Amino acid sequence: MQHLHRSFCAVILMTLAACETVLNIDPPAYDPELAVTSRFMPDSLWSATVHMSQGAGVVQDPRQSFVADAIVTIMRGGSIVDTLRHAGRGRYVSKAEQYPEAGVPYHLRVQTHGAGTAESEATAPIP
Repeated sequence: MQHLHRSFCAVILMTLAACETVLNIDPPAYDPELAVTSRFMPDSLWSATVHMSQGAGVVQDPRQSFVADAIVTIMRGGSIVDTLRHAGRGRYVSKAEQYPEAGVPYHLRVQTHGAGTAESEATAPIP
């Protein structure tokens, strides 16, 4: 009886191992878009990471997606608080060594050549 059980299991395993579904997908054309990540707290300097998004199926070294020539500005109201400098690998940091104030709304603007502009508004949390 045990021999029959083992044989049955072996047949099932061979059958399952032979099952394979191959999906060939042809994703639609994709234009990379500007992607910005910035977190700010009252106890840390302004910083942001700027890169271009990648489409599905794109095989590329992620380091190639970093943007090194962006203009990254932080504004409060209509005034520029800081313009961030490129520090490598798509990371931009405060030139003026400014810290955000808690509870104050700030406007982040990232401008690039050829990829357009990304903007966001946020408020630093109260510690």
